[in-house]
Amino acid sequence: MQPKLVTDSFDHYLLAIWLLQVSLVLGLACSNPNHYTTVDSRYYLEGAQNILNGKGYKVLQNGVLSWNSTFPIGYSISIAAMAQITGLSVLWASKCVNLAASALLLYCFRHWFGPYRAVLMGSLLLSGPFIKLWAHSWSEPLFLLVVISWHRGYTLFLEKKSVNLALISLLLGVLLFVVRYAGVFILPFVILQGIVKLRHHYRCGTREGAHLQVLIICGWTFSMMAYLFYNYLQSGSYYGGDRFSVTSEATAIFGPWSWPDIALWANVWSNYPPPWKEVIYFSRCFQILLGLYVIFRILRRWEPMSQTISRWVWQLASLGFVYLIFLFILRIYSPFDQLGYRLLAPFTSLICWALLISISTQTLSRKLHFMGLVILLISWITLLPVSPQGILRLQLMTGQSLPSKSDYRMP
Repeated sequence: MQPKLVTDSFDHYLLAIWLLQVSLVLGLACSNPNHYTTVDSRYYLEGAQNILNGKGYKVLQNGVLSWNSTFPIGYSISIAAMAQITGLSVLWASKCVNLAASALLLYCFRHWFGPYRAVLMGSLLLSGPFIKLWAHSWSEPLFLLVVISWHRGYTLFLEKKSVNLALISLLLGVLLFVVRYAGVFILPFVILQGIVKLRHHYRCGTREGAHLQVLIICGWTFSMMAYLFYNYLQSGSYYGGDRFSVTSEATAIFGPWSWPDIALWANVWSNYPPPWKEVIYFSRCFQILLGLYVIFRILRRWEPMSQTISRWVWQLASLGFVYLIFLFILRIYSPFDQLGYRLLAPFTSLICWALLISISTQTLSRKLHFMGLVILLISWITLLPVSPQGILRLQLMTGQSLPSKSDYRMP
């Protein structure tokens, strides 16, 4: 058990992490001419505004207000609630929803893993790609909060076999799907986990709680199918149009040239001209090498984990890889956006959090803490703006005027 003085110090670090993230996210959103909004953001924000106006979860399509089946209602209704509470526009309410999600994430980390591990896990929220993710009006921050909350609830249910925990797990699983359709990936995860546990139960001669687990899976499946059917009744489409078709572009995901997209650093420097392209490239290489060195030093001072932490590491890593495999299989039949920091955020965060909670207090020296800070700061290079032609604009450093809206390309 850590002394109270040390615990209070880590709590201050957690507050500092959140305040720094708030500053960076709002600073980016304010400085960007379109405030980090994309085509997807338009669906979320317009749906939220129409909810506030009493028109329902609808968007304007072909001059007619239609039910938004392209994206589920969860994120938009959260934006509408935040706008109603704060009086802000839906644009800035969406940023507040994202920042509230990070505050709740830090609270959950603190409550579940203690202050030290919460600081390590929370530091991921300050990395460049995650700052940029939070600055956008996208549902991923809320999705990450619900993912780890669902995982906690479902894990507690498996341990205690409580009806109340079964109900909580059921509701969180439905909420996950309502925030993002990708939430359906929990079904293959729990089915695979259930098969493994079922074999164990039969060997031990016990099947306690198995019926509740089956009921939860059936409840998730029914709720997800019911939502998609409601989409069809309201809009004539289950999920916003034809998304599934096997194409050469989609199957190319398994080609050798697509695998670098798995990394968080993928194609970051490709939009920049010389000499910035080379600067960013070597910065990334240095970041990777420094990261490998930090991992090597940690492994040399490795200490055995407790059974609880070991279970968390294994389960978070398993959940992350199931999401990644699910994403790859889905890409075969649905050629949506290229893999990048947005689509890979659940995988990246779950894997990184699994690694970070495995590190004990005694493992990291001051030198390793400093190296971790350097790795974090290098990641901020992804926050630099890029013009439509890939020309890096650094007017603030050169004294030139700021670019107009047409000079920016959304990263």
